Amino acid sequence: MNLCIDIGNSRTKFGIFEDDKLITVYNDIDELSVDYTNDDFNSVIISSVKKEIPEIIFDFTKAVSLVVVLDFNTILPIKINYDTPETLGMDRVAAAVGANYLFPNENCIVIDAGTCITMDFISSENEFLGGNISPGIYTRIRAMHRF
Repeated sequence: MNLCIDIGNSRTKFGIFEDDKLITVYNDIDELSVDYTNDDFNSVIISSVKKEIPEIIFDFTKAVSLVVVLDFNTILPIKINYDTPETLGMDRVAAAVGANYLFPNENCIVIDAGTCITMDFISSENEFLGGNISPGIYTRIRAMHRF
């Protein structure tokens, strides 16, 4: 089994995969640790939009033999054709890699509606060409109400 950790702007999600199949999702590390220990996982990948990853994440994963923290130096199956890859959110990279996995060698537009809404384009040549980021639906509603 493999553990994917997505640290977003508002919350952290934990997806457990068996082979290529998502078998369960947790929204809290305490709930995850009730059902699983780090001995249950072959590998872990961590994607974070935040600069600092909470120490509790590393504590939970320290016994796993392969832990990858997704960053702009990670070897990917797509080319990041972006002027400043070090400023690109890893959530956007992870979504682009996922889209490319599901639809290889096809043009893809990936829309992620979370705290922010992102729209990104991956070409049929497997290149991330950039996109757009804007406030998410709740931020928009609050802004409309307030202003």
